[in-house]
Amino acid sequence: LGDALAIALLEAKGFTAKDFKTFHPGGTLGASLLSVRDIMHSGADLPLVDEADDISQALDQISEKGLGCVGVLRGNKLAGIITDGDIRRKLSANFLNLSAADIMTSPPQTTTPDELAAAALRQMTGEDVKIMQLFVVENQKPVGIVHMHDFLRAGLI
Repeated sequence: LGDALAIALLEAKGFTAKDFKTFHPGGTLGASLLSVRDIMHSGADLPLVDEADDISQALDQISEKGLGCVGVLRGNKLAGIITDGDIRRKLSANFLNLSAADIMTSPPQTTTPDELAAAALRQMTGEDVKIMQLFVVENQKPVGIVHMHDFLRAGLI
């Protein structure tokens, strides 16, 4: 009965999961209400290259940003992703002559900034998908990236 009264009062007051997250950010429930925006890397931390860039520029971005991947842009939209694994699979005698577009996986898996972080984590660890990074886009433009380690730091794993 007490639980039913509490829920009725919360609904009458318009109390939402977002409000709960604001007032009780700690703990497992608070962590489960984090959005991707709360844990993503953005701005200068984004590893990005143009699809016409050569592979050495992509390698530089992967090494500099330390996230194990680089996003590939066509114009200002995310066209693909190059991961450490993609590079290992494409190693060949003419590897350094390849462009980012030659190696990228397209289309990349993506999410949005307002998606729940827990939902993004499920997307990354689904039965058919096992990925370590997920680009965050708005109107196909990259605005962030989340790495599996970000979910660990946030207490979601």
